[in-house]
Amino acid sequence: MSVSLIGLFGTGDRMESLIKLTGPSSYTQVTVGTPPAGPTGGQIVPASAFGLKYINECHGSLDESGKYFVIPCVGPGAATQVTLIWVIAHTGAEETGTTNLSTFTAKLRAVGR
Repeated sequence: MSVSLIGLFGTGDRMESLIKLTGPSSYTQVTVGTPPAGPTGGQIVPASAFGLKYINECHGSLDESGKYFVIPCVGPGAATQVTLIWVIAHTGAEETGTTNLSTFTAKLRAVGR
């Protein structure tokens, strides 16, 4: 995974961050967790990749090719990481495990502290 910080901006008592990242070389499908545990698998991105200590919300996007929609999953409260789910845009199905996504790039926006 390659991550580039595009910008970090202050908005009130929160910071807003934009990053550009590539997918993993071997994707792991998401397994649903039983609350309060979150899901496992997907692509894990730490808050520090956004220049943050905690993430309160995160927004995904289509990747630059338009093949995938990257859906972030953030736990309740102040999370120290976000789980990304890579979904095939034209089918709505999650990408299969072990797929190489390292040639796909997406932008994400996070709000936190």
